[in-house]
Amino acid sequence: MKKEETIIVGKILKALRKQLLLSQEDLADFSQKDRNTISDLERDQYNPTLLTIYKLAAALDMKPGELVTEIDKVAENAEYYNELLSEIKEKKIINKKNKRPQ
Repeated sequence: MKKEETIIVGKILKALRKQLLLSQEDLADFSQKDRNTISDLERDQYNPTLLTIYKLAAALDMKPGELVTEIDKVAENAEYYNELLSEIKEKKIINKKNKRPQ
């Protein structure tokens, strides 16, 4: 069975929010989201959309790429990416072999 495809955002989001001394309500207001959405994101209930990443980054005084970099530093996310990369490389090799003239 394939593991659930969820990128861990919550602990990074919560840590950055607390670093700036923001409440969930503050972050919700600044990012144009509701507090329940912030709470759900911090508990990794779902992955944020790209638009949400942009809004959160702006509310956290950072660029979207910087926020993604912080998210990428989470060990489980890096592990997921490396597994995904390995699977894709294997598929590309098979694809390339299948396209060779016989």
